[in-house]
Parts: sequence; structure tokens; C-alpha cells
Amino acid sequence: VATIFPPAPSLSKRHFQQQDIKPVVVTSSIPPPSTSSSSSSSHIPLDNPKVTIGKLNQLFRERQKRNSL
Repeated sequence: VATIFPPAPSLSKRHFQQQDIKPVVVTSSIPPPSTSSSSSSSHIPLDNPKVTIGKLNQLFRERQKRNSL
């Protein structure tokens, strides 16, 4: 048991460091919306293209309406 005990604290220290690093990465990735959208698109490549195309069509129609007005 004595030989198994020493590695435990070192592992916990490494875990703590990872936990400290993870929040920083999450907070830094949250502010920019472009990165979050790109990551979500890579996660769902089938659904997102349809959604983006629909949004693009809506924007195009709105622009055309504004131009005509």
C-alpha cells in the first residue's frame, strides 16, 4: 500500500493542473462566436449546412427587399 500511495498525490496534482487549464480554454473559446459555430458545424456537418443555407437565403431575400425599397 505504501508504494501505491505516493503516485496517487502526483496524479491528483496532474488532474488539478488539467482542471485549471481546461476552464481557461473554455472561457477563451466562448467569447468568439465564430469558433463555437465552426466547432458545432464540424460536429454536425449534415444538419448545419442546411441551416446555414436557409439563413443565407433569408438574408439574401431580406437584402433584395431592402434594395427594392
